Amino acid sequence: MSRMAGPFAHLRCDDGPVSLRIRVWDSESTGVSLPPELPSPGSVYAQSLPAMADGHAVRWAFFRPDPGLTAYDAESREADYWIPAASRITYGDLAGGFRAIFAWAMASEGLQFLHAAAVAEAGKAALIVGRSGSGKSSTSLACLLAGMEFLGDDHCLLDLRGAPSVHSIYAAAKLHDSQLERFPEVERLVVNPDREAPVKGVALLHPDYSGLLPASRPLAAVFVPNIGGGSRTTIEATDPATALAALAPSTLLQAASADRRALGAMARLVRSVPCYRVSLSTDRAEIAARIRTFLREEATSAAP
Repeated sequence: MSRMAGPFAHLRCDDGPVSLRIRVWDSESTGVSLPPELPSPGSVYAQSLPAMADGHAVRWAFFRPDPGLTAYDAESREADYWIPAASRITYGDLAGGFRAIFAWAMASEGLQFLHAAAVAEAGKAALIVGRSGSGKSSTSLACLLAGMEFLGDDHCLLDLRGAPSVHSIYAAAKLHDSQLERFPEVERLVVNPDREAPVKGVALLHPDYSGLLPASRPLAAVFVPNIGGGSRTTIEATDPATALAALAPSTLLQAASADRRALGAMARLVRSVPCYRVSLSTDRAEIAARIRTFLREEATSAAP
């Protein structure tokens, strides 16, 4: 299971207290099955919903296509992550696993797990929101390869306990083969070269880009991208409702584990941070240059 640790390597800290402990195991290598008192994976997975034990201290769900079990005990701050076979680990786990566990655990700390990318320049971050295929991954990677800071291509943590800020979770990029053709620099970092289409390639960005992988940055903008196809990238103000509509559905859909306060947190975000519609050009260098200029010269970090 050491393969699942790669996306977190940039956040490694060898001292300080342990605030969350995750036990990771599979039945193929250990020969240990799930406890018989659990409902069958198929019956629970079909509902696509988390479950809670009495007292609401323990949450668990079968999420993966295999399916596998995610469980979290809020009182002990301990979690279990089980999959049937480590030999069939998915690209999603290689790029960043334990999503439900992080969503549950971080919610108790006042942080919201988001389906969003984030980049930063000059100490100011932009959150890039939208459904899958809207350009989040390609935009964030274009910015990284142009020398900007990268806080995630698909998931990150929102912090509204003061001035809005974003925290990194995973330092990995997930790209289809056609996207990798646009970013040949990261092909050597792909950890699943034996994949078959349409499975995405997973490029682990640490340690090669360790100097551009901060743990957190204050938020200055929320970007709603669309692939424009022109020669210039444009950034224009948009309303909070448009930004919320781009962010909330995919976040809530991807995380059946989402805390009931999630929608409220996202609504607060788009009301407190300026929102912009970004029409992306076909030139990745031009995209990064426009976003860099915007964050350096036009964006202002949001006030609490």
